[in-house]
Amino acid sequence: MIRILRFGCLLALAQVIFGVILFFIEQWTMNVSNFEIARSITLTSVVYFSFTLLEMSITNALKDKDSSYFIGVNLGFSLLRMILTIVILFICKRNDSFDFALIFINLAAFYILTLAFSAWHRTKLSTK
Repeated sequence: MIRILRFGCLLALAQVIFGVILFFIEQWTMNVSNFEIARSITLTSVVYFSFTLLEMSITNALKDKDSSYFIGVNLGFSLLRMILTIVILFICKRNDSFDFALIFINLAAFYILTLAFSAWHRTKLSTK
């Protein structure tokens, strides 16, 4: 449990730093209000943080299982992350209150960040 809290805090710190950098880049390059940028980054980061924390909890519980089972769970979570991203994109495309280009950039950025973080977490689990 302590391991998950430590990795969760590390993920939160990485997302906060990444979100601030992304906010300033989007503020500088896009013609969208600061509220829209902050709302998009916040919603995206909360969704991906929750999903990655759930993934880390389950993979940590299954680290002592057979390696083929562990690999299958990891591939399943990667597939679920992709499906989650596609569903969010479809929802935001249908909803006119969101700027789709802004949502797309933030989803892609946090998708890659959390995918890299979860892959790093899985390699830490498999080496111990």
